[in-house]
Amino acid sequence: MLRTTLRAWASGAFVMASLVVLCLGAWSPARAHATTTPAYSANGVAVIELHGFNSNANLGCNDTTTFGTIQSYLTSHGWTGSQASLGFYGQDHNCTAYLASENTHCASFYASKLGTTNEDVRHIACTLSWYIWDHYAQYGIAVKVIAHSLGGIVIRQALFDTPYMTQFPPYVIIEDVVTAGTPHQGLPDASAFFFCGSCSQVAQMEYNNPLMANLNSSTFRGGFGSNPQGNGGTDWTTMGSNNDIVLNYLGGSADRGMLNKATHKVKIQNPNYDHGGYLVDTNDNWDASATYSDTAGASWTNSTTFPHAIHVMDEAISSLYW
Repeated sequence: MLRTTLRAWASGAFVMASLVVLCLGAWSPARAHATTTPAYSANGVAVIELHGFNSNANLGCNDTTTFGTIQSYLTSHGWTGSQASLGFYGQDHNCTAYLASENTHCASFYASKLGTTNEDVRHIACTLSWYIWDHYAQYGIAVKVIAHSLGGIVIRQALFDTPYMTQFPPYVIIEDVVTAGTPHQGLPDASAFFFCGSCSQVAQMEYNNPLMANLNSSTFRGGFGSNPQGNGGTDWTTMGSNNDIVLNYLGGSADRGMLNKATHKVKIQNPNYDHGGYLVDTNDNWDASATYSDTAGASWTNSTTFPHAIHVMDEAISSLYW
C-alpha cells in the first residue's frame, strides 16, 4: 500500500461486491490455463460486484446499501470501466445481471434449490465463472472483483475450482479481488443455526464444513485455496473490522476476514464498521485507524492516517502497490 507514496490524487474508483462463497468440488485433474498474460490496467477495466448472504434471498444489487454508493463513488472519482453487479438469489432485483442466465452450463454441478439460501455455493461459483468467461475472458478481457461477505467466498471458490473442474470454463482473467466482511477463516460450528436456521450457504462457511476446510487446507490441491489465482495472476486484498457481527461471532475478530496468503490485508479499527458499513463510507479523508500488511501477513503496520473502506477498495483495484 505504501501509504506515503500512494496517490492521494487517485481517480480510479472502486466497486465492492458482496457475496460470500463456499465452493468445493470433487477433485479432478487440473486443466491447463491459457498462456496469455493480460496487461495490468489501473482504469477502464470492468468491475464485477458480488453481494453477500441474505436470509430472505432478496437483495437489490444497486441499492445505496449494497453497491449503489460504491458505483457512484467510483464514477465520481474517475473510474471509466463498466460496473456489473450480479444477483444470484431468485428474488434479487436492481442488478446489472443475474447468474441464473448461466445455469445451463452448470446443470450437472450441485444444481439444486437454485435461487435460495440452500443453493450450493459451488453451483453459484460455477455460474460466476461462466459469466466471466462468456462476457469477458473468452475475449481476452480482464476484470476486477469487489465482493462483500458471502460474495468473497463465491469468487474464491470460483477461482479455486476453475482450473480443476471440467464443468467450469477453461480459465478466467481476474486481476484484482477485494473482499470486505468475508469470513475467509470460516465461521464457528452451528453459525448457520444462528444466522438462518441452518441454511446451506451459511453452513458451508463454517470452518469444519468440507467446503471451507478444503479452501483453507494446506495440502488439498497444494493449498491453492489460500490464494487462488486466475489466468495471468490475481492480487487479493481482504478487509475486516472487529465490530462486524459476522467476523466477531462467538469470539472472532477482523482476523477471521483475512485470506491466509492474500498479499494485502486490512484490519480497520476506526471507523469500527458493522457488517454493512464497508459499503457506504465514502469519506475521502486519510484519518482512519488500521493495521495492515502488504506482505501476506509476514509483517504488519499500524496507521492512524489510513483511507476509509470504499477508498481502500478504489486503491486496491487501481494501484499496483495494493
